[in-house]
Amino acid sequence: MKRKLTKALKIVFSGSTFKGEFRGSIFIDRDIHQVLQELEVCEKQTGRFTENKLRPVFRNPGNTVVICNYWQRITQLKTFVLFLKNSNISLKNFFIPIARTRSNAYRLRIGGTSKLAALYPKENLVCKSYGRAKSNADLRKINSLALEADALKLNEKINSIKTPKLIYNHANKNQHQIPAIWLELIQDKKSKKKNRQQLSVRILKSLLEAYEQHGVDFVEFEGIFTDPVTQKNKLNIPRLLENGWNDDEASLIMNAINKVVKSGLCFPKSYIHGDAAVGNCLVNNRGEIFLIDWELFRKDFIMYDVFNLCRSGGSRIKVKYEKWFKHNFPCNFSNSNLEVQEGLFMIRRFFHLNRMYKEWISSTSKEVAKNNLLDRKQKVFSGVNKINNNI
Repeated sequence: MKRKLTKALKIVFSGSTFKGEFRGSIFIDRDIHQVLQELEVCEKQTGRFTENKLRPVFRNPGNTVVICNYWQRITQLKTFVLFLKNSNISLKNFFIPIARTRSNAYRLRIGGTSKLAALYPKENLVCKSYGRAKSNADLRKINSLALEADALKLNEKINSIKTPKLIYNHANKNQHQIPAIWLELIQDKKSKKKNRQQLSVRILKSLLEAYEQHGVDFVEFEGIFTDPVTQKNKLNIPRLLENGWNDDEASLIMNAINKVVKSGLCFPKSYIHGDAAVGNCLVNNRGEIFLIDWELFRKDFIMYDVFNLCRSGGSRIKVKYEKWFKHNFPCNFSNSNLEVQEGLFMIRRFFHLNRMYKEWISSTSKEVAKNNLLDRKQKVFSGVNKINNNI
């Protein structure tokens, strides 16, 4: 074991990896040094952190940067030596020292959109930031922090949804500072994956109560699918072609959309999460559910939350939503209305082909990416059929 560990450590700390320069797909136009420097500015903005320690930084394949003591990392490496023995993953790629930092954070998580989440267990805090804005796309991401802060403040006024407390709101900082929000750190139970369906139903129950408290309006659909990335609204043929559909496919999709627009059907609208899913919830030791990641918070159709939860909750979600709809809004209820809602959700959720294909192809084989693409197309046409069969 000692020989294996020594060999493993030599792999980790050999070559150019220790020079401190690292660029990976998880960072868009930012290297780890910039991320850490911006995080240090965020810490100073709170006035809460006074003692900074110089520590190595490591990255693992889960897009997580671990900041820890050198000897602590050595003891953790022992766990992976046997695992890597029969694995194609090299230790060099599993834990790579990439920088030295003065951050107080314990762990950093960098998402695909360059969103940084820094965890501070001792202080019971989480910092979320996109760094300094360099483009209009960055500005939109930063604005989403302000949306999340608004959502958390609004949810504090109602008792149906639990969310992490907003501790510091620096989302609207000027250009000389780093926009960020600081939230209460919720310790998540690791067993939630086993109860995905049950959790989905509990999330939906909380959301339905929240919609009632916020107020529900019934509004006609106008063919608008707001894209949080490009901010494009109206769905049309050019936009579908831009997303990888051919002329015939785009025409079929638009015919279904236009049917809904001309039908005059009304659908429930309220303040929604925008990405309601089991992956966006935390469950503490008392079994309480906390909804997180409110960057897509807005006033929009409830269907986008409900049918997104169907992906993990299955038919139980539909049944619960149908009962709620029928009980609270009997004049607006019909089975065909629910089917059309699901059809619209499926088109909205899956019509981005090109962007998703690029993400898949960068992380998997071409064959798997093509299969995912075909599956996505089938779901969109399933939604088209639901609309055509009910209008």
